[in-house]
Amino acid sequence: MAVQIFLAGLGVFSFGNGDRSGGDHAFSAHQGLGFAIAGASVLLLALAIAARPDKLALWLAVALVVQTCLLKSLLDGLADNTAVFGGLHALDGLLIAASAGVQYALARRR
Repeated sequence: MAVQIFLAGLGVFSFGNGDRSGGDHAFSAHQGLGFAIAGASVLLLALAIAARPDKLALWLAVALVVQTCLLKSLLDGLADNTAVFGGLHALDGLLIAASAGVQYALARRR
């Protein structure tokens, strides 16, 4: 998660003095890692289904997939028109980290 935040900050501050000199490639590492995290969440859901956990663990895995595969991309696309969605995109990242932490804690409890 810290790497993702670092890459987002790197993308923002590579734009220069208010101009868009960094272009979209300034965020390519952040975007690539985001897609990798989304893929990992799909893999986690598949493993959770195979493990046949309790309903809470399965719903948390489904929620993580929705957050990483759908909500992050939706908020990112909407942020082009309204900055509030960019802020919600960042908050969703924190929620993803919290969800993953809860899943880890539940798995350790077993």
